[in-house]
Amino acid sequence: MVKNELNFPRLVIYYNIIYSMNISVYLPDSLKSRFDAFVKKKGMTRNGAIRKAVELMLKDESNKKWGGWINQLEPDPDFPDIEDLRIDLKPPKEDLF
Repeated sequence: MVKNELNFPRLVIYYNIIYSMNISVYLPDSLKSRFDAFVKKKGMTRNGAIRKAVELMLKDESNKKWGGWINQLEPDPDFPDIEDLRIDLKPPKEDLF
């Protein structure tokens, strides 16, 4: 892997160098206007801003141990209450603290 000045990896293959992948994204006019104003204010290029947004989105997603599906789970109504499960527990033999 070769890294460019922005520290993005580049894949180098014998006789061919792949620098990027072209992706087209449709933005409604109102969103495009807001986006253009944002990148101009920040002194960024459109491609740089999109690259950064994708990096942040993937980084944020990789930091999650659970997906959003975990918040949609419903408790099992037949599962006993936690206090009922603790009734048969013996106290610890010694104080850990």
